[in-house]
Amino acid sequence: VVLIEGRAAAMNRFNRKPEPPESSDE
Repeated sequence: VVLIEGRAAAMNRFNRKPEPPESSDE
């Protein structure tokens, strides 16, 4: 269950932040 939850969280983060290499605000 923990694995699934972690994966869902990671997917959610990726979906919200596609990690744009050109639009790096960090």
